[in-house]
Amino acid sequence: MVTYYVVQGYLRGKNGYPIPEESREVPNERYARALCERLMADRMAAVAFSRSGDPSTGEWQDAEVICRLGAVSDELLAEAAA
Repeated sequence: MVTYYVVQGYLRGKNGYPIPEESREVPNERYARALCERLMADRMAAVAFSRSGDPSTGEWQDAEVICRLGAVSDELLAEAAA
């Protein structure tokens, strides 16, 4: 089993809608939390999560949220972790 740590930032688009940036894979939970917090300096939202599973079988556990800042709706969170 492997665990991936991912951080996703969101820019403010026209009409205030969030626009996702390219997600970033990071080495560990601590780095994910720090990057999530740092992204909030100039973005409308950021989320960091981990996901564990077996790439060879394609079986993955549900994502676990590490950091969720700003206007991150449950819908955006689900899209980021998909």
